[in-house]
Amino acid sequence: MTLAEVGEAAGYSRGLATHHFGNKGELLRTLTANMYRSFAEEMQSVQPSPAGLQAVLGYARVYLGRSDAQWTNTRALLLLLAETLLENSDTVHVVAECNREMFEWIEENLRIGIVQGEVRRDVDPALGAEFVVGALRGLAQQRLSQGRVANIRRNKEQVVKMIEQMFAASGDRASTEARNER
Repeated sequence: MTLAEVGEAAGYSRGLATHHFGNKGELLRTLTANMYRSFAEEMQSVQPSPAGLQAVLGYARVYLGRSDAQWTNTRALLLLLAETLLENSDTVHVVAECNREMFEWIEENLRIGIVQGEVRRDVDPALGAEFVVGALRGLAQQRLSQGRVANIRRNKEQVVKMIEQMFAASGDRASTEARNER
């Protein structure tokens, strides 16, 4: 795609996208940053979860419970993530920066969970963060590519429970199951 094609597809002049963004790389960087910012706003709009494992599970609930019925931002982000795999990617640096902030947040909450005894001590927080994000993005990609958007929301709590079971310390699993049964 060219910026001229972007301008035309958006119903504007061929030169408007070039005027605003300068080049395709800047357009993609702006788009990527806006999508991450939109997700951060969704995270801030929900009742905050206590730091630790519950915060990570809250992240998964927001990710899988998006308010956008067609998952437009998620679809676009998954395409941009695929674009980062290309040589000379225009978005690789902005995606890496946005990912870094998200991974650090999840890592920190896993560390807090370890200290609080709700996350198993053998969990590597950095790998755990990559697992959570990779599992959620992979599930979204699989379901969206099959036209099964409704299934994502319908299975949200089951996926959250799987993530919880993956990380929860054995004593915490029992107390969480007891809370869920009430």
